[in-house]
Amino acid sequence: MKKKNRILALLLFAFLMFSLLGCGSIEDKIAEKATEKIVEGATGAQVDIDKGNVKVEGEGGSFEAGEDMDWPQDAMGDLPEPKAAVTGVIKAGAESCTVTFTEMVSDDAKEYMAALTELGYKDGMNIADQESLMLAGTKDDGSSVSFIYNITAKEGTVTYAKAAQ
Repeated sequence: MKKKNRILALLLFAFLMFSLLGCGSIEDKIAEKATEKIVEGATGAQVDIDKGNVKVEGEGGSFEAGEDMDWPQDAMGDLPEPKAAVTGVIKAGAESCTVTFTEMVSDDAKEYMAALTELGYKDGMNIADQESLMLAGTKDDGSSVSFIYNITAKEGTVTYAKAAQ
């Protein structure tokens, strides 16, 4: 009976170790947790680091960075999701949000700028040169947008700000 319990305990221990190792190294998990605690202690913000993705939430807003994240539609007003990989989201309370992106081709950037203009964002700047495309404008309801795209790097930002209340 004792021998069966020992074998069962060893099998259970082996299963647990393989489960932990299959999700990433123990050292990585320890490093993630240690980094979270250091940043939380220094900033007072809540920090979550998981497999290269970082999320920081504080009183004034939040910051998330990672690979191919979801488009934060709830914070971007009527803006369409661009044809790109979202790599960062910075929210300044409920008032504004900036999204960083990569992997956008130039034609998609031009179409995105046209879509913003069609939505009514105007009376700002509209610049196109060999290195970048930029559009900034305000809508009649007071909301504003800024779109900046680097042609060579195929990356950029979209910032949306709600109308002042």
